[in-house]
Amino acid sequence: AWTGGAGDGLWTTAGNWDLGHAPTVVETAALGGGAVSVPSIVLAGDVTASTGAALTFTGKSVSSVNIGTSAAVTLGAAANDVAINYGTSGKINLPSAPTLNLNGTAYTVITKLGAAGDETAGANTLQGLANSGKLAGTYVLGADINAAATSGWNSGAGIAPIGGGSDQFTGAVDGLGHAVNYLTVNLPSELNVGLFGTQSIGSVTRNIGLTSAAVTGGQGVGALAGYSQGTVAGAWATGAVNGVTSYDGSSHVGGLIGRLDGAATEIHADVVVTSEFGSGLVGGLIGGCNPCTLSATYATGAVTGYE
Repeated sequence: AWTGGAGDGLWTTAGNWDLGHAPTVVETAALGGGAVSVPSIVLAGDVTASTGAALTFTGKSVSSVNIGTSAAVTLGAAANDVAINYGTSGKINLPSAPTLNLNGTAYTVITKLGAAGDETAGANTLQGLANSGKLAGTYVLGADINAAATSGWNSGAGIAPIGGGSDQFTGAVDGLGHAVNYLTVNLPSELNVGLFGTQSIGSVTRNIGLTSAAVTGGQGVGALAGYSQGTVAGAWATGAVNGVTSYDGSSHVGGLIGRLDGAATEIHADVVVTSEFGSGLVGGLIGGCNPCTLSATYATGAVTGYE
């Protein structure tokens, strides 16, 4: 168990554990209510934490906790029990656990991209989350997901967005610091296009990134979401986003979110954004925002619109 006896707060310091060493892949890291810093890649068979615990990832390039158990993992029994600060590089890896119970909420663990058609079958994959029966669920990403294969799905149309039309995404996704890499969505005649198509009021998306995304849609286009009415926190994107048309005179094309009518904090994007519709709303981070609440946000990518 964690004692913090060495006084430096580091997971990797042997004197902070009653084991006399940092936990191994076959041991449980019982954090109790301790404040623990993770400066690098660490391993444990399981991790438990209780009220007041804080896990802070401090590595500049990579820091992660890999939890190897094939059973459910529990970090906090009630809301706000355990605080997690991912910093710039933190991740919680769950390669085998089916469920994460985080601060009183049970999340299904997603570690695989899946295949074209999973949105119909409702598989426990990233693409499977687009199934209408899964749109109200709660999920975490237990690993980074390589989505390069989506460039060849559905005759080049790519992944089917999660939520759209009257079937909005109403649940929650926590990326646990992970990213979806090389995602393709190519639906130039469709409304609300991104990894998520439409997110409803009350939906939550946090601690998730998209790297090297390639997203093209009609109106309401963003790497993470075409249209979000929910809460987005700790999300980021790189890549390219293109909007090609408008259905109501406003294209709403953004690097991360096409249109946001909710709240966002600590989000950023380095995305090349292009709108081919003359009088649309275009932005490096968010295309349109009415009404919305923003804090700690920025964008660095090039933005191009056409008259």
